[in-house]
Amino acid sequence: MKQSSKILLDYINEFGLIGCNKDPYIKSLEDIGCTWQDAIHLIDIHEIFYCKIYRHKTVYLSKELYFLLKTIQENTSLSTNAERIYRILENNPPQSTEMLKVVSGLGKKEMNAAQSELLEKLLITAISSYKSINVNWSSFLYGTSFQWEESGDFFQVEDSKDDAKNKAIHILEKTLRKSDVTKILKIIS
Repeated sequence: MKQSSKILLDYINEFGLIGCNKDPYIKSLEDIGCTWQDAIHLIDIHEIFYCKIYRHKTVYLSKELYFLLKTIQENTSLSTNAERIYRILENNPPQSTEMLKVVSGLGKKEMNAAQSELLEKLLITAISSYKSINVNWSSFLYGTSFQWEESGDFFQVEDSKDDAKNKAIHILEKTLRKSDVTKILKIIS
């Protein structure tokens, strides 16, 4: 593993999450001297979880924080379009955004909204990189969070739901404002 990828993984494991892009409230890849390529590498080896749980922005979660949040996650209601995308990924993983759009029959706006909803609720994630667009961007192959869990080492959470919630709050409050922590807990509840 490249040194910069190790720096990124160590940071995420210490603080629970990092943003892809600059943000006034949380650190980004650039802030700690890392690049998009470092994040891609960690996604490809299933060491971080790609999602949009923070302000609809791309963030990467540590395995620990992901599994703590999943432990406290309640049954999640979905829009019809998000349900459609989830079922496609559940039955035919992994898929590119382009293929999901074709198979689902959704327009670009509807597809983006459904995909964002699923990424925000930790129900789908990037399973691997797909097409390199440039040195700072690529597309992904997506799968369900359960498929991601099966593809890597499990992080065992043996805590009660309340203890898992308290641990998740402790990790999130290392980097986020209390109001953002409350919003994240509301998303998964």
